[in-house]
Amino acid sequence: MDSNIHFEPLDDSHSSLMHQWFNQIHVKSFYSLRDWTLEEVQEKLKHLSQKQIYAFIIHVDQNPIGYIQYYPVKANPREIQELTKDFVKEAAGFDLFIGEKEYLRRGFGAKIVNDFLQKFIWPSYRYCIVDPDIRNTASLRFFQKMGFQKHKEIKTNDALKRDATLLLMIKHRPHSG
Repeated sequence: MDSNIHFEPLDDSHSSLMHQWFNQIHVKSFYSLRDWTLEEVQEKLKHLSQKQIYAFIIHVDQNPIGYIQYYPVKANPREIQELTKDFVKEAAGFDLFIGEKEYLRRGFGAKIVNDFLQKFIWPSYRYCIVDPDIRNTASLRFFQKMGFQKHKEIKTNDALKRDATLLLMIKHRPHSG
């Protein structure tokens, strides 16, 4: 795939685009979970940096197509993950979605994730975690293909306080040299 992928830091100018994406059916299924007003999106995005969440708009060529974010796990540790203190210190987690439907299932995901890991995760962290909902079979298959290993199922509540089961998956930084 010869497309040029880059990551633009999220800022206030992206609010209406994020609002549009948050309300897409395929994004609501497992990410935004409900209908959002523009004001709610702006409020959510305003507090990301305070939580040490680093957010970006994914561009393919010059087209904004989705959202990706990462965070140091030590800034948001969760006991239910059952990760060692040493692991937590050296791990980042990330989340992403493709907002533009015409870019779904077109092979962009692997390049996006590989580029993102190389640029933002592997220079500073030894491990990367993701935790897709176990009902999101496409996401589970994708992350397995990307080399993430199953760690454990986590019973939790989603943002709407509904029961949810996530599959915590881990990828180790490749050895260099």
